[in-house]
Amino acid sequence: MSSRTPLDALFAGYLHDLVQLADLARTEQAAGMRSAGTLVGKLALEAMRISVYERQFLLPVVADVLDDGPALVDRELAALDRLEDHVQRLEGLEVAAPGAGDVLSGLTDCAAEIASSQRHDLLPRLAQALPINDLTALAARVTPTQEPGATHSHPKLPAGHDITLWPGVGMTSALRAALTDEAAARAAV
Repeated sequence: MSSRTPLDALFAGYLHDLVQLADLARTEQAAGMRSAGTLVGKLALEAMRISVYERQFLLPVVADVLDDGPALVDRELAALDRLEDHVQRLEGLEVAAPGAGDVLSGLTDCAAEIASSQRHDLLPRLAQALPINDLTALAARVTPTQEPGATHSHPKLPAGHDITLWPGVGMTSALRAALTDEAAARAAV
């Protein structure tokens, strides 16, 4: 076991957390709990943050350092697109709507597939390909979701989008825009 394994776990941790959050939201929604709406709002934020940050920071490095990087990037982009599609399907649903549980299940399954694929393939290979200092710096940029999540709306979301509620129509694109700006500012540092 190399010294890089803990860094691999750091990367994989935020996806694991997303899967747990999705599963908890699905369970609470199925039980008819009002708190499900708040969890789903947080889930939408975290799923979009992972998608944007991986596109901004992780995938360009994968393309540069792995022999089959471009093919891996295409695979990961397709998976992140599916994740965003699942988040978008939540928009405008009522917590108790008959199809809401199915949409949450789809999001949970998609997040679990991404987490497993990265944990068992992409991340170990990246950990072997990068010098430890580069890997540490990359982990610091990609993993802000390790921090406690917001309990209020993202500060850059336009009025009318509240992540403490079930996602409303347009929330996915508003989150993507706000998080893309946030990632660009983070990249400039």
